[in-house]
Amino acid sequence: MKRNWWSLITIGTGLAIMAVNPMTTNAYKIRKSERLMPILSLVFLLAIFGVNEVSANLCDPVKDLTTIQETKDEIEFYKELFPNADYHGSQDYNGFVLECNRRRDNKGDEVRKMLTNKDWAEMKSILKESDLSPYLFSAKYKFFGFAWFEMSYLIWKEGGVWKMVLPYDPIINDEVENRIDFNMTHAGMLYDKDQVDENGSGSSKTYILKSTALPISITKCATTTFFAGKEEKYDGQNGVDAHKRDPANKHISLGKIQYSYKDGKGSYWVMNGCRVKKNEHLFGSTNPTTGEVEKIMPADWVLNNFEKVAEEYWSIPDNFELYVLLKGHNGNRLDPSVKTKINNHIKNNDYLTIRFGTKFLPGANQMYKANAWQPNNFSTMTDDGTYTHEVGHAFGLDDEYAQGDASKNKDHCANSQFDQFDGTSGSTSYTIDNYTMCNGYGTQTNTIYHYIAVTRYILGETCKEDQDCGAGRYCNKRLGLNRCLTDGTKGVNQSCTKDRECTSGKCEKDKCVCKSDGDCPDGQACYTPIGKANYCASTSKALGASCSKNSQCASDKCQQDQCVCKGDGDCPNGQACFTPVGKANYCASTSKALGATCSKNSECASDKCQQDKCVCKGDGDCPNGQACYTPIGKANYCASTSKALGASCTKDSQCASDKCEQDKCVCKSNGDCPNGQSCYTPVGKANYCASTSKALGASCTKDSQCASDKCEQDKCVCKSNGDCPNGQSCYTPVGKANYCASTSKALGASCSKNSQCASDKCEQGECVCQSDNDCPGSQKCKTPVTKKNYCTK
Repeated sequence: MKRNWWSLITIGTGLAIMAVNPMTTNAYKIRKSERLMPILSLVFLLAIFGVNEVSANLCDPVKDLTTIQETKDEIEFYKELFPNADYHGSQDYNGFVLECNRRRDNKGDEVRKMLTNKDWAEMKSILKESDLSPYLFSAKYKFFGFAWFEMSYLIWKEGGVWKMVLPYDPIINDEVENRIDFNMTHAGMLYDKDQVDENGSGSSKTYILKSTALPISITKCATTTFFAGKEEKYDGQNGVDAHKRDPANKHISLGKIQYSYKDGKGSYWVMNGCRVKKNEHLFGSTNPTTGEVEKIMPADWVLNNFEKVAEEYWSIPDNFELYVLLKGHNGNRLDPSVKTKINNHIKNNDYLTIRFGTKFLPGANQMYKANAWQPNNFSTMTDDGTYTHEVGHAFGLDDEYAQGDASKNKDHCANSQFDQFDGTSGSTSYTIDNYTMCNGYGTQTNTIYHYIAVTRYILGETCKEDQDCGAGRYCNKRLGLNRCLTDGTKGVNQSCTKDRECTSGKCEKDKCVCKSDGDCPDGQACYTPIGKANYCASTSKALGASCSKNSQCASDKCQQDQCVCKGDGDCPNGQACFTPVGKANYCASTSKALGATCSKNSECASDKCQQDKCVCKGDGDCPNGQACYTPIGKANYCASTSKALGASCTKDSQCASDKCEQDKCVCKSNGDCPNGQSCYTPVGKANYCASTSKALGASCTKDSQCASDKCEQDKCVCKSNGDCPNGQSCYTPVGKANYCASTSKALGASCSKNSQCASDKCEQGECVCQSDNDCPGSQKCKTPVTKKNYCTK
């Protein structure tokens, strides 16, 4: 904020006092130090003449609405890292915010360099990773444009979501002993014990608001209770005149307290508060599901509310999660995994001390950094909107407004020149004066602030020595910064400064070179000439080409300074790789015929070499009509497979029938036998062929021996009428052998089936007519339904 000279003197005096007294000093020590104020103020005035920018506002370079190219480049990356347009706001104004914050951050130049210089391109990739290990960031930024204030937070990434812990050491300064003050909005959310009903007992006791419940803003703070004998102290100091009171309202014991503030037009506005006992339980934080309220001490409610407001405002679903760590207060409520990270990384001196005073503070009850002229960061009456703004300072963010008339200050975010950037992003409408670091009561959530905070993560990649980087990483000099790099990130032919930087583990003459063939591209090998840098070259040398090692040859085999075959696949078609002992390998023909001399299987067309000759391996290697014989203890050979039935044999393939039994070729099926014969396969004996033309009545042993194909009771019998002589048919009595008999029996003759009768009709054991033609003369054949047929006139 712009300051007049008296304000600067006051600030300067405070800063000087801080040099004498650390910020941990109590109010008594500060008052004692105020004796030095005149001298220290003069010292400060001399110091500020060298300060160019004495303000908490937008920085001078953006007053003309321009930014440097690096800022523009970062804005593009910001959209990649935080892609949800609903939280973007104005990208033009975001550029102004980013540029000013980088300038006022003592590490800002380093962050910008690592995010915009092409030699650090991998830093963007790091920030895009889904998971990042915790890094405790500690640095300083210029508050009021010249005072370096510290910031510290723990940051990591988990499942694509950024996580941040702000470590605070909270202190309640009860200016009026054993009292806590609430603003009236918060007092409207709290109740005393007379307004609740108790249910249950002991640890299971619950509290429900009565239907008629009234908050303490009404039950306790509609009136004022003074300390005894102090009732007249604030006579004539009420309403707009309440600024005449002491800010602590120290003469008031309980109830309504009051103070007035002067606005920019010379008028006063009034702020009321509600004072309660510090050790008196109150009830608040209603559970919307059960209607239960929490029993809580006033100081705890102040801290819980600060935590809740900050976390809810700054957290973004699926993108950013804030944890406000209040030392000694809420650590046990945190997720165990978060607690582990806190215990491993945050030490006592990493906590930012914040003090909540029970008094009205200058600037409407807020200040980011406690200091000598205002030892309290907040009042216990600070409103929620102010909390969200001040926590932004803990992110390392500076103010964007200037003190005074915004219309006259181009470095004020509410200046009309910024109105042109109001608009809509995604589904969200926004205005510049509603950015939270522009307006202490801003309600927008703009992720440009989160981007500024999380991109400082890459500062954890800087280092002084290798041991600063952890296992598998090393410290390397880059762009004036020492930074951590992962071992083995540079490929062959990329620039390097040390072996650890290369994938191959070998850096020669400022370049990564191969250390072994595995470091080279496919089809290349690593060459290691003496006195020169290693290099990769082709491994496709043909058979017969000169070589010095196996990997240079397409065959992966170098013998006697020449590429030779390693296996048959390295040789031309029809050749095999020969590997004589004591000599270089070579390729030679594999088409040697049966009987040709050989030394190995691959030389032979049959792929079989026995007793130094090519022999058959299977029947397919033999001429047509021959088979491959494989006698035990002798070389394989080919012999005829056309041996007739009865010829001697040793295996099936020698026989035309493909069946060898008892050292003779025998039939395998009827097709192997002469016409009129069939193949008999008796159990325990060799197969044989025998006639199949035996007449009816001839002796037989099986059906196939008979012309009728039917053998019953050791004789050939009929199987059907066709097997019988003309005029006879085949009879098949049950339990007896089939037989042939005459089919010409006259009407009235006895019969057993139709075919025995001349009429071809047998009914009730007698030949009968079947039609008029079967009857004598002019008689007709009658066919009654229930009687046998008969002839009649």
